[in-house]
Amino acid sequence: MRSSATSASAATSGAPGGPTRRSAGERRRVVSLETYEDVACHRRAWAVQRAAWLLLVLGVLAAGLGAFGPGPLTRVVAGTAALRAEYPMVGRQHAPLRLAVALGRTADASGAAVRWLSRDYADRVRIDSVTPVPAEVASAGDRLVFRFRHEGPGPLRVLVELTPRGPGSLAGSLGAPEAPSVRLAHWIHP
Repeated sequence: MRSSATSASAATSGAPGGPTRRSAGERRRVVSLETYEDVACHRRAWAVQRAAWLLLVLGVLAAGLGAFGPGPLTRVVAGTAALRAEYPMVGRQHAPLRLAVALGRTADASGAAVRWLSRDYADRVRIDSVTPVPAEVASAGDRLVFRFRHEGPGPLRVLVELTPRGPGSLAGSLGAPEAPSVRLAHWIHP
């Protein structure tokens, strides 16, 4: 009888070679050479992963809104009734940009609408086309002056197709002798 009592106490005590019984609240710890668990390292990795996901989502949203090219928030309309310009804030090097200009019913003594573009801006772009074609283009100090013939009613609408020569900030101004100038500012991606 003693041997059966001894084996019963060995089964409950967890002695080597006997079955192990555990109470309901006891946890089992597994130690293995193949498994390495570092909870702090996992938490840091999860934090880095979440930050990367956030940056990815913000990047996609910024691209959709126009941070890297045309988008709904990158169109600028500036000026007054005498001179109004519409242009994109963001562009790409060697890719065309459209500058739409509405010229009010102002004219010089010869009846031509005169507008100018700052020389520093004109030097950093290649002007591909101007529609309608100006009657005269001249250089006057720090400005490039355009004269347009306009006999019709309403404002004259001019479309200037230009290509930025280099990346970075591109700024200049557009104006008329009788109106305040309009500041042009673009960010050009490589």
